[in-house]
Amino acid sequence: MMRIDYAPLHELADLLAHSPKCTTLDIQLNWVLPQGAIILAPALEVATQLTHLDLSFNDMRTQGAQAIAPALAGMLRLRTLMLGCNHMGDDGLRAVASSLVPLSRLETLDLSKNKISSAGVDALLPFLQEARFLKRFDFAGNVTHYSFHSSDGPEIMYKLGPLLMRLPCLETLNVASNYLFGLGTKYTGQIVTESSGSIKHLNVGGSKGIGNKIGMHGARSLAAALFHTPLVSLDSSFNELGAEGVSVISNAFTFQTCLATLSLRGNKMGLAGVRSLVQGLRMINCLQSLNLSENRLGSDSLEALCPCLQAHSGLTQLNLSGNALLALEETVGKAANHGGVTRFCVVMRNGGLPALARLDLRDTELDRQCSKLLVSALGQHTCLTALNALRAPSAKVTRWTVLHPLEHAELFFAAQRIAAQPKAFSLAILANWKRYVTVDLSGCALLRFPDELLALGSLEELNVAGSYFASMPYDRLIHSPTFQSLDVRGCRNLSHPPQAVAHRGGVATVQYMREAAEVRRSITLPLVLCGQHDEYAGRSPLAPALSATLARLLPVLQTPSKRLTTAALPKTAARRSMGTAASHAGSSPVEALASLVQKEGAYEAWKRGKREALGPEPPSQTPPEVWSSKADARFYFEPWDVAGPSLSQDCLGLFMPRKAVYVLVWDAEQEHTVAGALTHWL
Repeated sequence: MMRIDYAPLHELADLLAHSPKCTTLDIQLNWVLPQGAIILAPALEVATQLTHLDLSFNDMRTQGAQAIAPALAGMLRLRTLMLGCNHMGDDGLRAVASSLVPLSRLETLDLSKNKISSAGVDALLPFLQEARFLKRFDFAGNVTHYSFHSSDGPEIMYKLGPLLMRLPCLETLNVASNYLFGLGTKYTGQIVTESSGSIKHLNVGGSKGIGNKIGMHGARSLAAALFHTPLVSLDSSFNELGAEGVSVISNAFTFQTCLATLSLRGNKMGLAGVRSLVQGLRMINCLQSLNLSENRLGSDSLEALCPCLQAHSGLTQLNLSGNALLALEETVGKAANHGGVTRFCVVMRNGGLPALARLDLRDTELDRQCSKLLVSALGQHTCLTALNALRAPSAKVTRWTVLHPLEHAELFFAAQRIAAQPKAFSLAILANWKRYVTVDLSGCALLRFPDELLALGSLEELNVAGSYFASMPYDRLIHSPTFQSLDVRGCRNLSHPPQAVAHRGGVATVQYMREAAEVRRSITLPLVLCGQHDEYAGRSPLAPALSATLARLLPVLQTPSKRLTTAALPKTAARRSMGTAASHAGSSPVEALASLVQKEGAYEAWKRGKREALGPEPPSQTPPEVWSSKADARFYFEPWDVAGPSLSQDCLGLFMPRKAVYVLVWDAEQEHTVAGALTHWL
């Protein structure tokens, strides 16, 4: 996905207007803005057969939402509507909600990150009363601490609750980052409890700095709901649970035998919280994803967690980032303790976590000894497809190095701090992971591109942001059809791609590089034909005259190979029309021009001749011939026969590009006129 400007939007709108049977439209992550939404609105009114419409992350705002709202009312077959991150506000929601009422069979509705307050939610209630088939409702990130009063979150859930609990098909409810606090979580728990077991995926978490802050009161309400409703996934990140809140929720896990995904990120549970969590997870036998990042876990916490990890053989994703895994909770800041990491490596080496595919150990303060243990434990773990063991840069870091002190023998997989003992994580272990799909080396300040990555045939995402190498094998990376994302932000020594493109994201960078490679493979240069016979506007064209003998004059060209339609200046069409008009008059083009000069004067004759020449046949209807190169198939030459009378030849230099191939032609038999004709062009 990449941001598109208004010119492609006009083309897209025209395409939609002529495609009434289109069923899926996805233009997410584009910088559409209100102006772009206004452009698309008429075309959307025609697309009444759409079943999937994704306009998320387009920042359409209130004006854009009001523009597309009338079109939504006619999409009676719509099943999925994604309008997240458009900042439409209350007025925008009112316009959209009025068009949602006829869409009674809608299954997915995403209104996240739209700055909707409790006053705007009232407009959504009539739709929810009729939405009997709604399966997924996403209302995350609408209440921020800086936008609305702190009571907005609980008020929203108070209004939505009675209607959401009556939806018989509702499976996914996302109300993250809405500052629900304890009261809002109570209303959310009532929705889950009264849903008759239909809700399987619940997100009441958030992101760093913007969570729901449910606290102990909310933890009790959430636990009460978990006692009655079995869930498949639960996200309660950044909710200030602490050890006590985690303990309350863990007690309810006794009845969550089907829980597959659990995220308790950023709750500062510590060692006491881990011990409670381990007790609660004993009854769960199908856990696949566990996120305990940023929870103040130390070496003793990891050691307490290891028996639980060993018991869950089906675990595929584990996130322990942001935890000082070498510290003991009671001796923070003292000597490093390797007990937890050592125990974890023993579990991995003895066949524990056999299905683990993604492991995140960022910013866990691992030293060189722990890195070696991990290399030994993970080196033969062939199921692992994504490993992130990087140390996030901190404000105290003044310089990063990756090749000292190993003397260029291997690249570090973890960013290094020059004043501390180097913490190495060798890329050599990648050789054993042929199924490796994600590599994150951001912040490592690599001095050269690691060639080991080229051996990963299934690589899909690569992040080398902040590196210092000046070149990398783009062609070998983008040649793989599975490669999707390349993040090179902050790589100042790279001249290609431009940083303006890099900051648009890894997917946009790969698309740009593939387009650039295609351009390099096919380069079209202007081939300007000029010389002695350019004196008169009605001359015999040089291009047709040379086409038969050009292979002998210029052996590197073959003519013509194909024809391309190009919007350009008038060329052979004007001359062909002039010649046709003269032949009908029974005279040659030169004689016709001479007669005009005698009657009207040179300038008026040229003006009239040009007008008559361009009249019968528009230039765009006669595409130029394109000559290809025999020596290099990437190059094509577009011939330009520069016509024009002597009165206008002084202006032709304004239209001659610097990056072009010029062919100067003259008649060697007319020696007395060669010098004057060539001097003008030279």
